[in-house]
Amino acid sequence: MKNPFLFLIGLLIFLFSNCSSKSILDMGNEKIEFQNLETLYGCRNTTYLDIGIEKEEFVVITNQGDFNRIVNSELCRPAIDFKSYNLLIGKKSLSSGNSRIDYELIKSENENLTIRIVFTQNMAQNAPTVVYNVLIPKRFESSNLKVEYQIR
Repeated sequence: MKNPFLFLIGLLIFLFSNCSSKSILDMGNEKIEFQNLETLYGCRNTTYLDIGIEKEEFVVITNQGDFNRIVNSELCRPAIDFKSYNLLIGKKSLSSGNSRIDYELIKSENENLTIRIVFTQNMAQNAPTVVYNVLIPKRFESSNLKVEYQIR
């Protein structure tokens, strides 16, 4: 071989380019299927629900009475199956318009839950406060819960 240094660099580039794009935090974790108010109950445009909590906060609602007290919108008043789910609902202020919200519910090896909420922004000049929601299966009720935000 004429230049072992070039071969070594080429081998390293090949090895690193074939590494998984998953982050180290995702290793050994399991994505959990979940629902939200739109997918399970047919509520529309929940991004702009009127909810009685402060910006940049979230709550976990465990019963219909608390849901009725916190969610002040006639557009979305389902009878939620709180025997099967808890509802995480919150507000997030953004610096520009919002096109969509995507979610991931991830269970770690130590049974902790992480909800990743990805806000995809657009070019609109408004700075909205949007509402997000996830129906968490009741079987994870005793898990520690962490909410992570990504803004794209």
